[in-house]
Amino acid sequence: MIKFKEGQDAKQMLLKKYIRGLLIDKKMTLTITKAKVMKSVMERCVEKAKAKNEANKNYLLRQVTDKKLVDIFFDEVGPAFKDRQGGYLKIKRLGARVSDGAEMALLEWTVLVGKAKEAKKEVKVDQTKKV
Repeated sequence: MIKFKEGQDAKQMLLKKYIRGLLIDKKMTLTITKAKVMKSVMERCVEKAKAKNEANKNYLLRQVTDKKLVDIFFDEVGPAFKDRQGGYLKIKRLGARVSDGAEMALLEWTVLVGKAKEAKKEVKVDQTKKV
């Protein structure tokens, strides 16, 4: 696994944010290094989303920490890739970022998964509630 300079805890939180963003927006722009790490993490999550059982649900809850996003995994992502063996995400290189010259990439699903606008509305409503 690749090390980021922020540390292990910061890396885990960053990946959780990216997973949430990819489920809601269906694509995202990252650096090449982060896109490669994110792709491997998401491919493991998609494999878990194919079969709905308690162990897979617990694994996905550890990754996203939101039950509605776990439901998106099981209801939309899992069935969309049921017959596929890998290759759920693709990385497109975008070139260097203007500000610091970092190589950028676009990470997106190979198959369109669900409806992005409906998921955005549901998640925004959940974020306004205080726990």
